[in-house]
Amino acid sequence: MPKLPVRMFRLPTLSLTGSPYHAEDEKLSWVNFRFDALPFEPKELALLESGRGLRVRQFEAEGQSPKFQFKGLPEKALKEGLRLYDASWPVRHEKRAYLVPLGASHFAPQAKLKSPILADGIPVELKKVEAGGGKYLLAVSARSEFPCLTGQVYTIEASGGEPWDAVLVTCGVLEPRDLDDFVRKTFRFAGQPTVNALYSIGLRVHGYTVLPPPLWSDEFEETIGSDGVRMMTKAWAQLSKKARNSAAQPGGISKDEFARRMKLPTAVLEFLAEKLVADGELRVHEGHYLPTAAPETYMSPVAQRLLVQLDGLADRGVDLETEHNELYEKTYRALVRMSLGIVTEAPWIYSVTGWKLLRAKLCGPGTLGREWRIAEVKEALDVSRKPILGILNKLEQEGWLERKEDHRLVIKEVPPE
Repeated sequence: MPKLPVRMFRLPTLSLTGSPYHAEDEKLSWVNFRFDALPFEPKELALLESGRGLRVRQFEAEGQSPKFQFKGLPEKALKEGLRLYDASWPVRHEKRAYLVPLGASHFAPQAKLKSPILADGIPVELKKVEAGGGKYLLAVSARSEFPCLTGQVYTIEASGGEPWDAVLVTCGVLEPRDLDDFVRKTFRFAGQPTVNALYSIGLRVHGYTVLPPPLWSDEFEETIGSDGVRMMTKAWAQLSKKARNSAAQPGGISKDEFARRMKLPTAVLEFLAEKLVADGELRVHEGHYLPTAAPETYMSPVAQRLLVQLDGLADRGVDLETEHNELYEKTYRALVRMSLGIVTEAPWIYSVTGWKLLRAKLCGPGTLGREWRIAEVKEALDVSRKPILGILNKLEQEGWLERKEDHRLVIKEVPPE
């Protein structure tokens, strides 16, 4: 049987040749390494054993001792002999994988799994997923997670027979329907699937895929995407609708909660979110995704009621430290993210109208060059001392005031309405 193109089976890796160390007067650590095969320029790296990532800040490959300076992992996580890979490749770490045999095979329920991307062989349990006609996918299960890469060749060593090769089709826990789909698509044509076809299979089963760099320029029909991400147009329609609906709540949805709700690979999630923002369907504010529609169209009854109350309080605002209702406190902050409220570091919240009124009292027409001291602000606003510092700092942040030794100077006037 024909084998797959060799170009996909060499994951760019490097090996550490020493432990991290500090150069004089530098905060970040350096570590020496050697390239395992063809050299590459590392930017984002990950540990082959676990997938934990680090960022390369400086890289020096000249001379006898190549080295890089890194950030993102503690020094104790790195030691001599560890291998790291180019994190732009879609390596996953799973306990289960599905492989298609390359030529003759000797099946046994238990075996040792080997591969260039495994430091040592690992014991695994094997099961056949029958496809008919003597063909099958090989379900591989291990006790701990191991690096998986679609298109990577693995060797199966079972007692009582010669070692044989299989190539990884997919990995992780699959729904029965998806597994059936993988089996059907893998054996749809005669012979072994090409590497491009393996990624195309995953693309059409899941609706998206993350490609390794050698395939970034390849064309896949009925898809959208950039760099390593491809998404079927039908999947885009479904996932973008789910993303918009998830964000359509008071204050939007945090990036962490968005990731939990969407349940997508990181690269796919980033592509989805960035495209929705670029297309003007979502916006980002303080680590949250929000709709670009008018806030009134997706506000909850609680948010509507609190906004009315804020408007009624005008420049008095609400002290968030004294708000003991957790839902109310959360909703007040949501109003700020929707640009319907202003919060100071006090923390004190005002409606937009209330904040404009307060700002006009201190920086309105005729105040340019005025020096405001705490006692004078307290008298002018008729408030306690507690919110004053937050008000002054916010106005300074907005560019209306400038901090002096014992006062704030008005450096810009609010224009008359």
